[in-house]
Amino acid sequence: MRKTNSLYSTSFLPLPRTNVVLMLFLDIITLGIYEPIWYIQRRHAINKLLGSSEKIGAEPVIILILTLFQFISGFFNRSSDVDPIGILVWIASWGISILMAFKVKKIIMAYLKSQSTESVHFSGFFTFLFRIFYLQYKINRLHKKIVS
Repeated sequence: MRKTNSLYSTSFLPLPRTNVVLMLFLDIITLGIYEPIWYIQRRHAINKLLGSSEKIGAEPVIILILTLFQFISGFFNRSSDVDPIGILVWIASWGISILMAFKVKKIIMAYLKSQSTESVHFSGFFTFLFRIFYLQYKINRLHKKIVS
C-alpha cells in the first residue's frame, strides 16, 4: 500500500518513473531519437496536468523528423565536406529540444504550484544542459516524495 504525504496527490503519478541511466543508454543507441520519443510518450500525461495553459503540441514530432532527416542526410553524405544543411537541421533540432524542456519544466512547476504550497525548484541551468534527463530525474524525485 502506498503512503502519501500532503505535499502532492497521487495524480502526479501518470508521469512514469524511468531510470535516467537507461534513458542515456537508449538515447545513445538510438542516435538521439529517444529524446523526441520521450516527449511523445509523455505528451498526453503532461497535457493533463492542471495549473498551466501550456500544452505540448507537434514539437516532439518536429524534433523527431529533424533528427531522422539529420541521420539520413549524414548517412548518405559521403564527402568529407561540412554539410551546412545538416548543421542547420542539427541546430534547429537542438533549439526546439531545449525549448521543449523548458516548456515541460514550466508545465510541471505550474502543476506543482497548483497542488501544494511547498516550492519545488527546477534548475534552469540543468534543464538547459541535460533536458529530458534532468526532467526525468526531477520526476523520479517527486515520485519518491509521493510514495515516502
